[in-house]
Amino acid sequence: MDNQRTYSDSLIAQIRKNLTRTSYKFITFPKLLFLCGKKFDREIIGDYAKTNRGVINNYIQARTENIFCILSEDCWDNKLLNEIDLLTFEEFLAEVSDLILLFVESMGSACELGAFSFKETSFCKKLLIVLDRKYENDESFINQGPIAKAKKHKSKVIYVDYDKALLMDRQIKTEIEKIIESSKILSHFNTRIINKDEKKIELNSFLIEIFEIIKLFQPIGHADIVELYKKIKGFNNFEFVKSNKKIFRNKILPYYILIFLKGAKLIEQDDNNNYTVPMKFMSQSDLLMFSFANTAMNRTRSRILARKFKYCDTYNGSK
Repeated sequence: MDNQRTYSDSLIAQIRKNLTRTSYKFITFPKLLFLCGKKFDREIIGDYAKTNRGVINNYIQARTENIFCILSEDCWDNKLLNEIDLLTFEEFLAEVSDLILLFVESMGSACELGAFSFKETSFCKKLLIVLDRKYENDESFINQGPIAKAKKHKSKVIYVDYDKALLMDRQIKTEIEKIIESSKILSHFNTRIINKDEKKIELNSFLIEIFEIIKLFQPIGHADIVELYKKIKGFNNFEFVKSNKKIFRNKILPYYILIFLKGAKLIEQDDNNNYTVPMKFMSQSDLLMFSFANTAMNRTRSRILARKFKYCDTYNGSK
């Protein structure tokens, strides 16, 4: 697609006038809950619903629309192995999620526990760890190693009876109810940094900014999303940093955010690899990247659509 033709300098200039001018902003946005646990078989209908993650997922979805549960299985593609290993990718998922609920119930989930507790203390503050009660008093490596370290860095750790119905346990039921109730407070009213330094792009804010780009310009392919972001922001390039301001050891690519948003079902991807925002999210007026007044965003979107129609562009999403 010819961005120079469809997205004229005058259009970009007009949009830039509506950028948020402050360094941070209070916004409402759904909570993003990263669910970790033992593997399930996607080929077996209903298998996920029987897992601890599935039980929690279904319970939360029945109680609130303000929490989106993220599964690594919904985001990971083996093709990504050419760029990033699964463990590092899960660290990325943990970084952009607001909360992490980890059921330590398999070798894989035990590895996740070790990675999250050892790698970043910032993960620990949003980590709820659930273990089998029968191992609570064991002098094991898990209890004396990653669990002890996670507790030291403010993780919540609870033990439940995995042989009984999960939500019959008072402790985990209480913790899940706390998560649900907190999500109802203005749908996660939170302070977000506005990304203004291309060498220090914070992923949590970038996620919302990309969501807003898609919302304004949809349907739109990945390459155009990235180019528009740079044009509107006035960036030549950008480099991601963690919430603790440290750079990522492994390169994080912008389209990982699209994978995450799609896995969270906050955006959709069509057969032509174009991204759109589902209709139910189009009415959300609280913006981070932009500060459109009244109906200005709708007028701008109408102008964008008119230009797309005029030039009959063919959109091809690419990495």
